[in-house]
Order: sequence, then structure tokens, then C-alpha cells
Amino acid sequence: MMFGFFQKLGPAVLTVAALLSNGADAWAGELKLSTVRIELNDKQSSTALIVSNVGETDTLVHFRVMSWGQAEAQDVLSPTQDVMVNPPMATIAAGQKQMIRIGYKGNLQQQTERTYRLFVEEVPHQNRERVQAVETYLKISLPVFVAPLAKTESRLSGVIDRTPAGQPVLRLHNASGSHVRLVSYTLSTPGRWQGEKQTGLHYVLPGATMALPLPADARISGATTVELLTDAGVVAVPLK
Repeated sequence: MMFGFFQKLGPAVLTVAALLSNGADAWAGELKLSTVRIELNDKQSSTALIVSNVGETDTLVHFRVMSWGQAEAQDVLSPTQDVMVNPPMATIAAGQKQMIRIGYKGNLQQQTERTYRLFVEEVPHQNRERVQAVETYLKISLPVFVAPLAKTESRLSGVIDRTPAGQPVLRLHNASGSHVRLVSYTLSTPGRWQGEKQTGLHYVLPGATMALPLPADARISGATTVELLTDAGVVAVPLK
């Protein structure tokens, strides 16, 4: 049953490895996740995540969810009981898989998307033989989105600003009821591009403003538009 569900999820797989090394005393913990984000809605309030241990040792993994917001252009995490994770902790044997159930317990009749972060954390080994080893443990964070009742149109606005240190930034505000996921963004003036395309995964949550970095030598004078590559395609946003 677990294997059938894993097949159904298809090729969207994230692999993250944490290497633990101290000279000859080296070992690795490696986990593979069946998706890179969790999406829930009023018709599907729960789903499953498959975690595979493709390493050579058993791994104890802890799962927890935090509420995720954005304020003053920064991510803000806080405790929540809106999202259930079962089991909250599991030992995954080498070469084996574990199904984790994620369920939303909050109000699904909402006009604004709810956003959370699921943390997948490797628990340190209590192994006295390795007490002298330098160990680095795996910690993965996945976004969890609970969709609003009605699909909302994109409502983005942007302005070029500078940080107190003088670094140019693009402040992008999302006035819609759902998140925007950016893959790249480029400043432009009428008829030509202005500077290099900026890449990197960025989320702008509903009602939030995020500061996106621009090169120190960016030619921001005269820029009138920012072209964004998002999950929904290319969006041109006029700059104020």
C-alpha cells in the first residue's frame, strides 16, 4: 500500500544528504522525500508524505509543523496546532520507507490561504562509540499551503528601494489571497532589459511584502517594470 502511493506521486522527488565526518570515522544519513511542498484544500484536508532512507544506517526522524508568516520582509515562524502530523517521530530503517500523514484541523471556509512549514529533522544518534565524532544533522523544511475557498487573482506591486547599507532591493507586495512563488525576476525599461536576470526561489505570502536582492551595480534608474517568472507563468509588474 505504501509503495503504491509512492509510485502514484510520480517523479517529484527531493533528495537531501547530510554527511557526518571526522577523518576515518565518517558516515552519512540520507533521506528522500516524495514531494517538495504540501497543498491542502476544502476537498482534501489531509495527504501523505513518503520519507525514504536511502542511506546505510537506520535514522530517527522528527516531524513538526510551524505557522509561517512574513513581516518586515522576513519569514516569521510560530507554534501552531492547526496541522497534525502522524507519526510525529519515526525510526526509518536503512533502505526502507515511512508514510507520514499530514492533516489540517483548522477552518477550511476561509478567503485567504493559510501557510505553514513542515520540518523534517534527523535526531542525533546516542552512540557512545562515536561521542568524539563531529556530527551534522539533517533538517529539511517544506512549505504547507491550505488553499482559500475561491481562487484569487494575482495582485502584485513593486518598488525599488535601498537598505540602510545602500544595497538596492526590489520590494514586492502581494495583495492577493494566495502565495506567489518566484523563480526569477528581471528589471526592465521600455524596449530593453535592465541588468541581469536574478534567480533563486522566493515566496511572497498573502498580504506580505518581501525584499528581493538586486546586484550592487544594478542600473535601477529608469526601470519601470519587473518581469517575474512564477508558478503561474511570466508576470510583468509595473514599478511605482
